[in-house]
Amino acid sequence: MSAPISPVVEASSRQDLCEIEATVTSGFEVVALQDAVEKLGCKVVRGRGRIFIHIPVKQAEKVLQLGGVDNLYVVVKRYEDFNFSKDQEEVMKQIKGIVPEVNWELGLHVWSKFIKFAHQVSPHPIDPSACQSQISIQKQQPVSQPKVIIQQKNGDKDCLNSKQNSNVTEVAPHSGDCFFSSKQDDAVHSDTDHSVMGKPTSQCSILTTRLKQALRTTPLDNSDEPAAKKKRTFNPNLPKFRATCYRTGNNHSFQSMEAASQFGGTIQDYFGWNVDLKNHDLEVVLNIADNDVYVTLGLTTESLHKRNIVDFGPTTLRTTIAYNMLRLSHILPGDVVCDPMCGGGSISIEGAVNWPNAYHICGDNHEKAWPRCQQNLDFVREKRRMKGRSSATCDVMKWDVTNLPLRDNTVDVFITDLPFGKRLGSTMDNRVLYPKALTEMARVCKPKTGRACLLTHDRRSIAKAMQAVSHLWHRGIVLWINIGGLAAGVYMLHRNADDGKKERKEARGGQNSAAGQ
Repeated sequence: MSAPISPVVEASSRQDLCEIEATVTSGFEVVALQDAVEKLGCKVVRGRGRIFIHIPVKQAEKVLQLGGVDNLYVVVKRYEDFNFSKDQEEVMKQIKGIVPEVNWELGLHVWSKFIKFAHQVSPHPIDPSACQSQISIQKQQPVSQPKVIIQQKNGDKDCLNSKQNSNVTEVAPHSGDCFFSSKQDDAVHSDTDHSVMGKPTSQCSILTTRLKQALRTTPLDNSDEPAAKKKRTFNPNLPKFRATCYRTGNNHSFQSMEAASQFGGTIQDYFGWNVDLKNHDLEVVLNIADNDVYVTLGLTTESLHKRNIVDFGPTTLRTTIAYNMLRLSHILPGDVVCDPMCGGGSISIEGAVNWPNAYHICGDNHEKAWPRCQQNLDFVREKRRMKGRSSATCDVMKWDVTNLPLRDNTVDVFITDLPFGKRLGSTMDNRVLYPKALTEMARVCKPKTGRACLLTHDRRSIAKAMQAVSHLWHRGIVLWINIGGLAAGVYMLHRNADDGKKERKEARGGQNSAAGQ
């Protein structure tokens, strides 16, 4: 018997509510949570690298308004303290038993609001027995094969078996599955045919050879083969799906691939859906964190960070990260927002789309960067025009960050992705670039109210640069985020009231007067 499954904790006790999981870059969970509460006005729970939104089903599509999340899933089942068995065979039965417990009706209803599929997907199974945790193993019926007839000829008495009085010798083929086991295979391919007794003659060797060839080449009748083993044909009326398992924890007697295989195979037997690991319409995800288990259905076919970018460069910033940086900067109506090293323009494009009451400018000195930014901006403008929305206001320029063609004290917010020194440049270049860039941004930025949000992985270079310009900027909060496995920092800097020269002069003058007295 498999271990009993712990009581189920539903995402919602009512069908008019659903729980949506939204993934977010690690480190920005609080920013995404505040954004969801502000825009959706519903209960939001924070997790690691994700937030869980409890929202009415009718309003589920509003989750797409969140600019800082990457992928969306609807939670269709939760288990707290799932008692996994230590036996691998038993735990596979437990995983199979999850499938019929999933709220497929709610999940597929929410899924249909996000994914357009030509046919209605039924939440009812075609084979409910496929998911039973206790699966009885049925004995395989012998596969029917034609019997091999060996005609007895004169002079073959020495090579006959115990049926010597019969003129026809019947040798029954091996029974069982369509493929021989190793033991059966050895019996067939052995040099001596144990069904023929006596001293082998030349004629007997010929008969033995014919018998072996008949057993090897005779096609097997698959009419009695179980339906589960037959290759399924593609049904265009059913969705293409794949099953994925994300597992964390060390006390499991199974691997993620094993769980995904059992889980996905059971779903296919349950619904008969088509399997496609790449071009799928529906993704079913089994999430396992120690003893906590929950099942989700994917609501996005690709990450949302691609929705406003068509031309990606080698270091293009994800627009979801750009959105969170913009929100962290607290942009106000009328602010002038500048990205002095724009690259593909992710920050300025997200700013123009989500903060239209501010004025956005950006630029770069790389010969491929600013044309790429302009192409992405044109794409967003055309997409908004087709939807009847106002155009995204943003200007793209070519400039040098250390010598900006802007007047003093004209920019309210600087937001940029500094070079990491990994794919482009080097840390040696950053030690020279960072102080010069911060000094030039301080010249253009408004004193006292001006601020800068900087993203970089080069901790040492940014620390030395901030120390060198401490009379111009003072550091605020720092968020550590995960970008492609790299631990990067998001630094909030605030412009000082002035450059500090006045205070130093006054202090120096006070010291001189005191010395004169």
